[in-house]
Amino acid sequence: TVASTANATSNVGNYTLTASNQSFTSGLSSNYNITYNNGTLTVNPANLTITANSASTQYGLGTTLGNTAFT
Repeated sequence: TVASTANATSNVGNYTLTASNQSFTSGLSSNYNITYNNGTLTVNPANLTITANSASTQYGLGTTLGNTAFT
């Protein structure tokens, strides 16, 4: 089993992946010395593109774009 505290809404960063309790077919585990080593899950930033909306105005009047002038 591999477990982590990270989930679908985790912030960007590194999270430990903890390995434990691997199950084997009956009798097989006695043939191995099992060592569990942790790993790392890296959550990278998502891409975000902001595009200014096109606008027009008459000469000398100017325009106010505000905070909705983009998509």
